[in-house]
Amino acid sequence: MRHVSFFGHFGSLNTGNESTLLAILSRLREASPECEFRCICTDPEAATARYGIDAVAISDRGPSGFRAGDLSLAQRIRLGLRAAGAELGQYARALRTLEGTDMLVVPGTGLINDAFGLGGWGPYSLFKWVLAAKLRRVPVRFVSVGAGPVTSTAGRLLVRAALAMADYRSYRDEASRDHLRSIGCRVSGDPVYPDLVFGLPEPLLPGDAARAHGTRRVVGLGLMLYEGRYSATGPRPQTYSAYLESLATFAGWLLAHGYDIRLLVGDGEGDPIVVEDFTAVLREQTAGFDERRVVARPIAGFEDVLAELAATDVVVATRFHNVLLALLMRRPVIAISFHHKCSSLMRRMGLSDYCHEIHDMDVDRLIAQFEDLECNRAAVTRAIGDGVEAARAAVDEQYGRILAAGGGAPTRVASSLRARRRRAQTALLGSAERAWHLLPTRVRDRGPVRACGASLHTQVCRHADREMYVGTSFLRNRPALELMGRLVEETEPGSRVRIAVLGCSIGVEVYSILWTLRSRRPDLELVVSAVDISPGVLRVAERGVYDAHASEFVNWPIFEGLSDAERERMFDWDGDAGRVKPWLQAGVTWQLGDASDPELVARLGTQDLVVANNFLCHMEPRSAQRCLRNLARLVSPGGHLFVSGVDLDLRTQVALELGWEPIAELRAEIHDGDAAVRYDWPWRWWGLEPLDPRRPDWETRYTAFFQVPAAA
Repeated sequence: MRHVSFFGHFGSLNTGNESTLLAILSRLREASPECEFRCICTDPEAATARYGIDAVAISDRGPSGFRAGDLSLAQRIRLGLRAAGAELGQYARALRTLEGTDMLVVPGTGLINDAFGLGGWGPYSLFKWVLAAKLRRVPVRFVSVGAGPVTSTAGRLLVRAALAMADYRSYRDEASRDHLRSIGCRVSGDPVYPDLVFGLPEPLLPGDAARAHGTRRVVGLGLMLYEGRYSATGPRPQTYSAYLESLATFAGWLLAHGYDIRLLVGDGEGDPIVVEDFTAVLREQTAGFDERRVVARPIAGFEDVLAELAATDVVVATRFHNVLLALLMRRPVIAISFHHKCSSLMRRMGLSDYCHEIHDMDVDRLIAQFEDLECNRAAVTRAIGDGVEAARAAVDEQYGRILAAGGGAPTRVASSLRARRRRAQTALLGSAERAWHLLPTRVRDRGPVRACGASLHTQVCRHADREMYVGTSFLRNRPALELMGRLVEETEPGSRVRIAVLGCSIGVEVYSILWTLRSRRPDLELVVSAVDISPGVLRVAERGVYDAHASEFVNWPIFEGLSDAERERMFDWDGDAGRVKPWLQAGVTWQLGDASDPELVARLGTQDLVVANNFLCHMEPRSAQRCLRNLARLVSPGGHLFVSGVDLDLRTQVALELGWEPIAELRAEIHDGDAAVRYDWPWRWWGLEPLDPRRPDWETRYTAFFQVPAAA
């Protein structure tokens, strides 16, 4: 990538939007230092000053200065024609602006709504810039965007059109995706990833503020000017007054119980008003309180919000990104939910019990939630830490997908032609796939039909834009684990067994292997090196805590194959979250590394068993072959290599050239042991063809377990 443009409500006084832009800008700058960035936004001067990037206004048209009632019909017609011409000029301006752009990104925020109108940064402007990008053949990516409400007919049409033109779409919560589906958008297959602010670089987060010994605990009380139509279909004026009165009563209770308060805001335009309104109500309700104990500092940017949060012990906040930043800083938090994004965030973090609905404020319930939060502070803080690490890992995974799909300007025309061919091929393959699954299994297994499937799979692999996936589940291939268990049965009592698991993802496979081997041979000293290229997934793996969010992260139900007895023996449960038992976590070293790195053997040393599953197929064939040859160097003489999820032609070629000895035991059972990849053949590049014993090379081709001789 040489040039990336961002579109959104940026350069504003809204710290949530600004922290979103900073998060993605920091990550892309780190990944592509040579890349140039442009922001298409509401206040380009402010964006340039803050981020040091080029910026242009979403629109440079000013208001007409006329009111329709002051004009005659002829004047109105002339004015309308003039306005239409001016708007065509805006489309031409957008086309000029996007010249030379390699990617247009709509990053995060709750941009997709029409509560604030269609113009400005609303649906019409979004549609205009996306259309201009597509006319320029610029890929468009919506990345972890929030959506809703979109209530007007025009807004729905514009949003549907803009999203339909996108090359990639992801949403920051299920509620956003569901809302878009409800207005007619096609969102099947679109992923859900956490808000981009979870990916803020760690160095940007301040440490805890210095505090004198014996000082009172501090509650950050986050305020927000009520958003009306953005919050509810039928907003009520009394909602705002009830909100202020409830929070003022709660603040009085906090002061009476020995807490100090720091008022938190997140929008420099509207929130100073709510601070004044809240303070006035607090003075009425709590006469004579020490105003030095209620601190309200002006907020000029998201750094100021972080500084205020660093000075708190616990947070009760309304603005979405104030809640998120509090979580990012591991602060126990109660969210005053004014929009589905707030309740979705708290649900993702396992904190739904600490979510309070703004349209149903209840001071007694809020106080009870606060007391419960304080009582369970340690457990909640641990849960927040686990949730934040899982979210950061998911954000890392999404950046990997975006960067893998990035392209350069010089090849856009050629890429466009290839894209057209691929779209035609995809349409044809889609029709063929539907017909294929209508065939009975006995028909699909016949020679001519299987040969047709093999030809289709060759075409799929040839034209696929391969990208890495992290889908996995516990005890995924039981026959393979059974064979590993049989192999260690032959080991001398008390022996040390060295195991390397490459592409370990979130650790599910590592713990599955350890469960199998330690259940059979608790006397063995298992020394495991677990390696992955993503620091995010390694954080999840090393923590060893798995819940519904982990399943969302890998887009697969990770506990699906476990019996109740296995769940109880493998995990310590806290609600829906399972923590891997200490006896399974022992002896594992989690390492950041690249399986293709020639220095890997020097770092890890040779191993008795090397496991390389379900990542080589996502690499380009030449890279995968180099990587597989490199992994073979890790296996000690006479040791074993288990490699699945790889192009069979490639594995067969390398195995024959290097003289690997196929392990015949459980060969067929292991080959068919992962039903998902078998089902996906021949329509996905990772699909696994059915075993065909008529092939002359079948004993090597369909073997996943090999013994590596000393000559390798």
